[in-house]
Amino acid sequence: MYRCAVIHLDSAAERMPIIEKLRKTLIHTVEVYSAKDGTDWEKSSKIAKMHPFEKIPVPRGHLGCTHSHIDIIHGTLKGKHQYALIFEDDCEMLAVQDDIYGFIHYTKVLPVEWDMILLGASEYVESEKINEIYTKVKRFWGTHAVIMKEKAMRAVLQTFADAQKEGVFLPADWMYNEAIKKHGLTCYGPTELNRLCQQKPGLISAITGKPRVAPKPNSKIA
Repeated sequence: MYRCAVIHLDSAAERMPIIEKLRKTLIHTVEVYSAKDGTDWEKSSKIAKMHPFEKIPVPRGHLGCTHSHIDIIHGTLKGKHQYALIFEDDCEMLAVQDDIYGFIHYTKVLPVEWDMILLGASEYVESEKINEIYTKVKRFWGTHAVIMKEKAMRAVLQTFADAQKEGVFLPADWMYNEAIKKHGLTCYGPTELNRLCQQKPGLISAITGKPRVAPKPNSKIA
């Protein structure tokens, strides 16, 4: 029913302790997915590479990141799993198991059933605070801890394919955001951004080459 995968670049051995902590925190069996490094899509003439906003070719790291997310989603649907839990290997779990699964479980009391859940994010760009625990997210940055139902998975794949037809490449954040917008997906995240997890501060991003910076402690959405 569930597929739980963490995207891991094989050369990033320093991130294995983060993955081990993830394994100890989650009930689900965590599959370590060998991340795409972007080389295959960089060489492919079939993949449009124009950034939707900057109008320049996206860097190799973005190609690999999006390719990894899409490959996991496609494989999840092909395997007839109803849910996908996708983590990136810089996702540091901050909460205990009961808090993580309690957050997921109690979304059932919210007014609208969820299609996507973020266990954390770097920033909410467009959002609506529901209460002190849950925020409805329309646009965000940070794809390090995403949960999707089948509807969302199919919407994400369709959104990427539609953009490709227009000659546009959607980095992972953009891909999820466009899917939320165009397919009317309901996405919830924690009102306190780093209550459950965060991109581990200080790690060098394999995509941007810059160090990760966590949200300010106890930062909340107004």
